[in-house]
Parts: sequence; structure tokens; C-alpha cells
Amino acid sequence: MSAETRARELLLDNDPDATAAWRGADATNDEAFREAQRVWSAIGRTSYARDGRWRLEASRRAPRWATPAAIAASLAVAALIAPQFLDRPDQSLRTAIAQTGTVSLPGGERIYVGAHSSVDVRERIATLKDGEAFFDASSGPLTVHAKGAVIRASGAKFNVRCTPDGLEIAVLQGRVQVLKRTWPLAAPTPAADLTGGQQLRLSGSEVANAAPLTTDPEGWRKGRLLYADAPLREVVADANRYSAHPIRLASRDIGDLRVTVSFRTGAVGELIANLDAGLPLNAEREADGDIVLESEPARN
Repeated sequence: MSAETRARELLLDNDPDATAAWRGADATNDEAFREAQRVWSAIGRTSYARDGRWRLEASRRAPRWATPAAIAASLAVAALIAPQFLDRPDQSLRTAIAQTGTVSLPGGERIYVGAHSSVDVRERIATLKDGEAFFDASSGPLTVHAKGAVIRASGAKFNVRCTPDGLEIAVLQGRVQVLKRTWPLAAPTPAADLTGGQQLRLSGSEVANAAPLTTDPEGWRKGRLLYADAPLREVVADANRYSAHPIRLASRDIGDLRVTVSFRTGAVGELIANLDAGLPLNAEREADGDIVLESEPARN
């Protein structure tokens, strides 16, 4: 039985002693119970819940064999939906192009938000909607939702970056658990356990094996973006979060090119110069300042 399901059972059973013992046995249990409480509270704030109609309808529909466990399982869908549709975040930060920011949590955790990125936070649960963020959970537990992944950490520092093809999680220190949803309403299933010095890439329903870090997870915080054998589309997507004039790829196959490159976040021109010199590409600047990367014409 998952921690989430057990937490909902305890909420329904309303047994303070059993609840206290279970929450105290493991930090993951406590986190699951707090999230279940948050969802329960959110559901209770809806007008449908307040007028009590659901109780009458539930009594008419529920079979005699329905148990707290079965009811808790049926609430799983609500638990998946509620964080997005029923709760309002305690804090939200949306950064502009070339702008970064920080979200501080009451427990001492910090979230460093990259350029042109968006993060919502409620209690110790953060949702990275797009872009990139570095999470310092060295002082307590933190859960991160991003692109269908659920990342749980305590006593860890890690970076999460949305890519055109999926998600990259890079751990600087500590331990991080990664879970993945195969479809929006599915319960998350374990995908990997990462430790400091490891990274993981997720693309759709595919999960790559954990691998050693190839770049510094805090590189962007130090003002430099670094890539090792990365697809060009990924490099360009990140560069566009720091450039007032976006870079466009003339064709999809150009984005498949693999590059190893480094450039300062405040000098995207360095990237263009390196790509122009090191790859069979031409960089054309349009009248509005945007840059188009095109394949270099074949030479006879």
C-alpha cells in the first residue's frame, strides 16, 4: 500500500493514536499525510462539499462492501487533481527573460528560479510549470511536481530543468526520489533514486538510467550555461530564456545536432559565434533582431 493511500485511510478512520504513530515512523509518511490533509481541506472549501449533497449521494451509490480503504482509493483522483485546480498557491514566482528570483519557505528551504520560469509553492510542495529551478531542501523535506514527475527530497540540493523533450533532474548533494506518472490521472510510480553527483532525464513515458553529472547543476546560478553532448534544440531553448531576441531553428533536424558548449547567460552572442564556427550552420539575423540557424549549403 502506498503512503498516499494509507494517509487517506487514516484521515477517514480519524484515529489520532494510529495516525501519530504512522506519521512519526517515517518522514515520507508525514509528508503524505500533510498532502492528504491539504487536499481534504481544499475539497471541503468547495460549495458542493459545504452543502453536504455529496454525503447523501455517496450513501445512495456506495455498495455495502465499501470500506475506508476503498473510499480512500477513490479519492486518489481528487488528490491528483486538487493541487492544480482546488488549491491556490501560497507563493508564486514568474520570472521574465534574463531575470532570476528566489522563493523562501518558512522551514528554511529555498527555491532559486531561473530566467523565464514559473514556480508555484504551497506549504512544502512546489510546482515547476516551465523553465528551470534549483531547490535547496537541505533543511527539510520538499516535493516538486514537474512535467508529470514527482520529486521528493529531504536534506538535498538539486536542479530541475524543463527541456523540449522532457525533464532533467541533477542532484548536487543528498538523496532524491523520482516518481513518474504514465498519464495525467495515474498514481505516480517509482522511477529512480538519485544521490549527489547523479542526473536523470525523462522524456514522455521513458525514463533514462541515472548517470553521472556531466555539468554543474548550479552553473546557471553562477552565470554560465554548460552542455555536454546535448541536443541543439535543448541548448537553444535555454538560451532563449536569457535573450531578448530569440533563436529559431530553420528545421527540426538541426535541433538533433549534438553539441558540447558553454556560454555566459548575459552573452548569448557567444553561443551564436561558437555554433557558427563549430557546426555546419549559418546564423542569420533578421530585421527584428531574431536569429535563425540554418544548415550550411553543401559545397560542390
